[in-house]
Amino acid sequence: MSKWSIASGRGDFIPAVTGAVILFMSAPGLLMMVISPDHYNSGHLGSIIAVLLALGCIIGLAFLFHGLRLCASPGSLIYRVVYGRIFWNSKG
Repeated sequence: MSKWSIASGRGDFIPAVTGAVILFMSAPGLLMMVISPDHYNSGHLGSIIAVLLALGCIIGLAFLFHGLRLCASPGSLIYRVVYGRIFWNSKG
């Protein structure tokens, strides 16, 4: 395993926590930019900030998804959702 790895293997919850923190920091700002944009005061800077916040939400969701993949135990609902086996029957 590399010295700079974000996850050390199965059961490591650090990517999920990192993703939740990034998403928690980016999502409220993005929602406020979408719900009530202030084009008069922000000008062109508002669209750049909205793009950066959207990128933060995407990165946060990616880390959260990766962390859930690492922490999910086989057979659980989260395992079936993140591995795309939500409709797969275990009987065959």
